[in-house]
Amino acid sequence: MNKRALRISEWIAVILLLSMTLLTTANVFSRYVFHMSIALTEELTTNMFGLLSFIGAAIAAERGAHLGLTILTDHLSAGANRLIRVFACFVSMTLLCFVAWLGVDMVRHQIRLGNLSTGMQVPEWIYGLMVPFGCALIAAAYLVKVIELLRKGKDAP
Repeated sequence: MNKRALRISEWIAVILLLSMTLLTTANVFSRYVFHMSIALTEELTTNMFGLLSFIGAAIAAERGAHLGLTILTDHLSAGANRLIRVFACFVSMTLLCFVAWLGVDMVRHQIRLGNLSTGMQVPEWIYGLMVPFGCALIAAAYLVKVIELLRKGKDAP
């Protein structure tokens, strides 16, 4: 992701988190004041949380902020360290592409079933799209990280 895409992702994450907070607050208020729950809030906030998780993971991948064990790589040369980081990114991208492929298969299955969500009565596959989309987004962030690592290798003395 470039700087602009990263900023857009961050703003989408902020908007999702703010929306989830407002919806949940409105639902709690409605329950205590009117003794009625707003049915769609649980469905929306749950699915917003899923999307927020994928976007947050993509932002963390772009920043190199995912947890990692560096006890071995701390003792390697800069070139070897970079090579291991590139390899780890490729392994992560492979796994994410596989999960995205499974997600596409899941969405196809949901389309065939034609099930609707409980609260809002929208097709379930719309929510299912966040799996392949989110995995592709994170994989793209790792790809950018690989390109960045390889460019640093050419610039290094």
